[in-house]
Amino acid sequence: MILWLWLACTGEDSTKVVEPERTLLTASQEVIFASTELLGPHRFRSVFEQTEFHGEDVRNTHREVLSIDWMDWDHWQATHMVEDDVVMQVIVMDTQCLEQVSGKFIKRPDGEPYRVQLRSMWNQWDSIMRHFEPYSVWTDNGPSVMEGRTVHHYTAVFTEPQNAVVGLTPMELDAQVWVDEQTAVRLAGSVEASLMQGPYKKSVSLKVERADMATDAVERRLTEEWSKIQVLQE
Repeated sequence: MILWLWLACTGEDSTKVVEPERTLLTASQEVIFASTELLGPHRFRSVFEQTEFHGEDVRNTHREVLSIDWMDWDHWQATHMVEDDVVMQVIVMDTQCLEQVSGKFIKRPDGEPYRVQLRSMWNQWDSIMRHFEPYSVWTDNGPSVMEGRTVHHYTAVFTEPQNAVVGLTPMELDAQVWVDEQTAVRLAGSVEASLMQGPYKKSVSLKVERADMATDAVERRLTEEWSKIQVLQE
């Protein structure tokens, strides 16, 4: 995978509209979980919200929060919440794996199934943006520093589809993302969007962020959580 893509800045104006295939943004769309390992220990958090309408009436709301403290594949924890319910909570320390079931942590013989699950569930960004990418051009707002790393800040310029779309039609998009220059991993981003089909409308919101990089914060949290679980099990 190409992880190192550099942006050429020319002229007096550092803000410019660029074609996606020429940007670091394109590399970010090819990132897999293994790419995030290059960041070292860090915390990842995503908050996804969805509201469904029929006409003006709200028919359904949905909220998910995913939090990951990651050092390496032998030291990590993940919690996935839907509404106020914990639907998945796993912590791996050295060769031991514990899963929370009905409020109690159960020892599992192998952490690999949970590693596979984590690799498949962390990237909600691409699942949302695939509906909007054909109608979006991204503006590169230049480099800045986030968590001690050089990032590029992109904002989306969305154009409503002119031709008929099969299924849900993208209607609105407000999106921005900060992409790590070295790894092409998204360090932060937000999406506010809506799609429609007849009287049905779906509004979605996603916020993602990575923090506590180049610190011992993740190690301390993992150690404290592991110690707390051991006390509760005694």
